[in-house]
Amino acid sequence: MISIINKNLKNNKDEESIDSFQNPSKRIRFDDNFNWMPMPIIDSTKAIERIHCPSIEQFLTCYMKTKKPVILTGCIDHWPAIQKWR
Repeated sequence: MISIINKNLKNNKDEESIDSFQNPSKRIRFDDNFNWMPMPIIDSTKAIERIHCPSIEQFLTCYMKTKKPVILTGCIDHWPAIQKWR
């Protein structure tokens, strides 16, 4: 009797595992702590420079002509809309 029950239990588990591949709603879900994406290695020599409100001349000569990427900060802080929308 026990062997019959064990056999039926085993067959049901096999069917469930097959069904989990065919039916995505029954797939195993990973918790939020599971890291499926490896962390990228960031090369500090390729970091993009950040400058605060450069002059037009500085921007044109140092970045536009040399085609060097740069992150500009504080360039629109003086716009009236910025003060109104804060």
